[in-house]
Amino acid sequence: MTNFSFEFGRRTCTLFTLLLVLSMACGKEKPAAPSSNRPPAARPAAPRETTAWLTGYDQWRPCRSTLGPGEVLEEGDCGPNVIPDQLVRNLRTDPVSISSSECNQLMETEREAVQLLAHVPGCVDAVVAKLAGFAATRNDAAVMSDLSAAYYTRAQRKHQPWDLVRALDAAEQAATLAPGLIPARFNRALAEEALGFFDQSIASWDALSRTAGPGWARDAAAHYSRLRSEQAIQWDEERLVRAAQSGNSRTMEDLVSPYRATVQRYVGETVLPEWAQASEGGRSKEAAERLLLAHAIASALARLTKDRYLLEIVDAVRTCDDPERLRQLRLGHLAFAEARDVEMRLNGKAAERPYWKAEQILTEAGSPLRFSAAVGHVTALTQAKKTGEAVAELRRVEDAVRGRYPSVLARVHRARGYLYVVQGRYFDALAEYDRAQRVVESIGDTEELSEITSKKIGVLRTIGERDLTWTEIVRTWRHPSAILRPAARHYFLGECALSAVDLGYPRVGLQYQELAVRLLEDEIGRSGAGGPLQGLRANLGIALRVRANIRLRLGDRKGAEADLVLAKPLIGNEDAPIPIGYRARLAEVEAQELAGRDRKAAIGKFTEAIRYARETNYNTLLASLLVQRAEQERLEGDRPAALRDLHDAIEQLRKEEKAVLASTAPASQAERLWSSYFSCRQEAYRQLIRQLIETGGEKEAEEAFAYAEKARGSEPLHRLLQRDDLPPEFRQEIRNGEPFGLDDIAGVLPDGTFLLQYCVLDDRTYVWIVWHGDHERRTLQVGNAAIARWSADLLQAGEEHAEAFEAGLAAPYQALLAEPIARIAKLHGKNTIPRVVIVPDRAMHGLPFSALRNGNRYVVRDYVISVAASGTLYAFSLAQDRQLSLSEPESVLLVSDPAFDENLHVAHGLKRLQTARYERERIEQLYRSVIDVRPPLEGAAATVPAFVSLAADSTIVHVIAHGVANPDVPSNSFLLLAPAENDSGLLNVEKLLRQLRLKKTRLVVLSACSSAGGTAVGPEGLAPLVRPIITAGAPGVVGTLWKVWDARVTADFLVFFHQHYREGHDADEALRLAQLDMLDGDIAHQSAAAWAPFQAIGYASSPFRPSQ
Repeated sequence: MTNFSFEFGRRTCTLFTLLLVLSMACGKEKPAAPSSNRPPAARPAAPRETTAWLTGYDQWRPCRSTLGPGEVLEEGDCGPNVIPDQLVRNLRTDPVSISSSECNQLMETEREAVQLLAHVPGCVDAVVAKLAGFAATRNDAAVMSDLSAAYYTRAQRKHQPWDLVRALDAAEQAATLAPGLIPARFNRALAEEALGFFDQSIASWDALSRTAGPGWARDAAAHYSRLRSEQAIQWDEERLVRAAQSGNSRTMEDLVSPYRATVQRYVGETVLPEWAQASEGGRSKEAAERLLLAHAIASALARLTKDRYLLEIVDAVRTCDDPERLRQLRLGHLAFAEARDVEMRLNGKAAERPYWKAEQILTEAGSPLRFSAAVGHVTALTQAKKTGEAVAELRRVEDAVRGRYPSVLARVHRARGYLYVVQGRYFDALAEYDRAQRVVESIGDTEELSEITSKKIGVLRTIGERDLTWTEIVRTWRHPSAILRPAARHYFLGECALSAVDLGYPRVGLQYQELAVRLLEDEIGRSGAGGPLQGLRANLGIALRVRANIRLRLGDRKGAEADLVLAKPLIGNEDAPIPIGYRARLAEVEAQELAGRDRKAAIGKFTEAIRYARETNYNTLLASLLVQRAEQERLEGDRPAALRDLHDAIEQLRKEEKAVLASTAPASQAERLWSSYFSCRQEAYRQLIRQLIETGGEKEAEEAFAYAEKARGSEPLHRLLQRDDLPPEFRQEIRNGEPFGLDDIAGVLPDGTFLLQYCVLDDRTYVWIVWHGDHERRTLQVGNAAIARWSADLLQAGEEHAEAFEAGLAAPYQALLAEPIARIAKLHGKNTIPRVVIVPDRAMHGLPFSALRNGNRYVVRDYVISVAASGTLYAFSLAQDRQLSLSEPESVLLVSDPAFDENLHVAHGLKRLQTARYERERIEQLYRSVIDVRPPLEGAAATVPAFVSLAADSTIVHVIAHGVANPDVPSNSFLLLAPAENDSGLLNVEKLLRQLRLKKTRLVVLSACSSAGGTAVGPEGLAPLVRPIITAGAPGVVGTLWKVWDARVTADFLVFFHQHYREGHDADEALRLAQLDMLDGDIAHQSAAAWAPFQAIGYASSPFRPSQ
């Protein structure tokens, strides 16, 4: 299969969020003076506590490494964790389940941060943040070395392989500042080895084995020896020939085992064609030798894998006694070799006819090799855009080989995966690559597994899935010898380089790309003429173009220009049979190089790239080029041209989004990818919105709003539209599955309700003020960075119940709410309290809007506040609530203090909820006289099956449980319920989406910390645990933005809330009244930090009349 080295030009999609462990029982950094790079003052060395080398923990002791099931990083165990007495006295919580706010209170200095990293595992996130802050303000090698150690340690403890990239970058900076700093060099070697920089790490370990102190030098020597022994494993064709001649089957198996895919290609593409040539030329002895070698290899492979595919190909020749059929076999093998030669020249479309010819001849000759020819034919058909033929042929081959030839079945899945990539069906492509991986794992082919994984990495990177991308990269580097073919190794190195760039570390990306260039240059020096050489030269051109792109990002314009000069004749020649996408990419980098000095010339080069890209199937590539050209046109003052390009770019993305939404991939896989995919396409939408608004017309502003809706609500809306009980009035307003426009939303908003929909850019924020029958737009002079800072500060201060919380409430009000609120006050002009629905964007999702303050007056004093994911989803909440209001309320379901399995890894440090019974009993008492209150699901009865079953027909659902919001894999966020038969009690997002159907539920209350926050999923910003509840059919949800400091306060607050909801106030009104109860009541509850995190999402009217 052709090795396409494509990467889709998108902006970096990086999520800097923390894993929050949520439970009901839920210092400001001092300015540091710059320090020198002199060694730190001498102090007694403490015993080593981590695999990485921490300053002050210089007393070596051995660390045992263990690799958990399914993990890619080994965890280090350096012996008993002896916590210093002073730290023991200050610790008030379990060292594993300690909160970030408690960690921050325990460290003011670098020494204290390092101490926490060594002894308190739960503080690793807080320590990384603290050390990164120190490193940003100091030019200190020791601090940078400790930051590298912190990243490496977090990578191990939290299974975050992307932190290895950060560890390497920090260690490189430390070693640059102080080349003689041994801990920095040790930490650099660790990261180099884990990330696949084996030549560098071998050199580093070799030097450290001679210069590090006792013990540390032994560690270095052990690493050095292991890496050297792994590098000694080499593909050796001559030994294969000798083993075949001697008949030593055991030796043959040892030689074949590490290279199962390579030997299959070697026999099919080299040995058997040589047999055919020798046989055709009458060289019978040579032909016999080639056939003997093929049979020996095939037999060994069949014994190792239990797959007889290659053996049956060889036996078709060996056992043939029909001269005519033997002639056909010779012709078929030669035709197959010719087709492969054409494909290896990176001219996949031209291989269509040769593969078809080979397939026909081999079919007539009765050789199983026809299936490999058919798969090659499919790849050529895919590149020729003959999708229907490709799909049909894959189906025929799959039906023929299933249950017979696993190796061919894996190639079928791989080819189908490539076909789906070309169609923009990324989730389906990943599902096919997963199937291919499972097949090759079953036959122990680590080499083919690595090549399939490389393709998978390319798709994961394209959709912005950082976690899985780096997991697969590090997993592949654990078997470095498995990537043998130069083209495949180049492709993998290129994906590593681009993944590092996307993560924000172009220096590490450049190191990977340097390896790719050197690899190809060396291989070209060893190769003869023909298809392989031409393919290698084309791959070198691609590698040089990628390196030029990375050099541009690093500001090395001269180096980029030199690379482009070298790449141009290799892949830029119009007459060369190179896939058109490569030329598009080359022209793109040339345009980027011109952009800083000659915009008109850059526009011309982007135009050339776009012309090439339109001949491909890659919508994302075309959209990226259009966005880049639009920016150059905007800077040139050609606004109409920029608008046209941005419209075109969005149209390309929308086409691709529809294909993604139509995915047939398993729900468990697709679910974890939605957020990354849609988030990484927001920049194009934001640029178009800016351009439309800057045009200045009312029509353009309305169009900008429509794009803002499309950007943030596609996936949840798609899920809702699959429901068969969608409110008819809502379904009728949805046109072709597209979100509502401004006039549509203004038409459904009740009188007295005002919707504020925000679009946050880097340097400004747009807000649409929408009310019944009308709307207008304002521009606010605040960008995302300031909002992110306010949100982060309020989160930390709120969790710590700090005085800084109150001080931080005024700035976001003035910047984001003051102007639209003033306009609402004029528009409303009534004595009633107006309802304000906020649709936040980007960093706004973490702000406690009700508590924001105008001077000394909280917003909640004058307005009923709720939030929504989009204007369209709020319209759904209104329609769904009206539909549910047509029937009488039926029941209340209370889930209280589940008896979760404390042996679960995720439950470590969590305790049963002591105040749950108090909360449950008081809520139960409120409702018992007006509605059926189901027997509570409490303790061991609070299982997932019971909850899913009873929630479906309950009017009100209230859950008091532990929860975990996972920012890195939102679909792994969960509520912790009681175990049942064949169920662990983990109610995760994927299970909620698959099983939960809320047919009669108006309101769900999640009495779990950060249940409405923790992390935002996708551009719509719904919290992980809220999103599946909204799409399950509940119009309203109440939860919290962060961990509440006192469980009893939470219980009191939610009792107040239910009391007002029971009295006939809608959920957002009831929430406001409960917040005022807290604000005006007991002095212990008056701090805004006690009631600010509670938030209403959507709209849920009260089913109770005030008279009740």
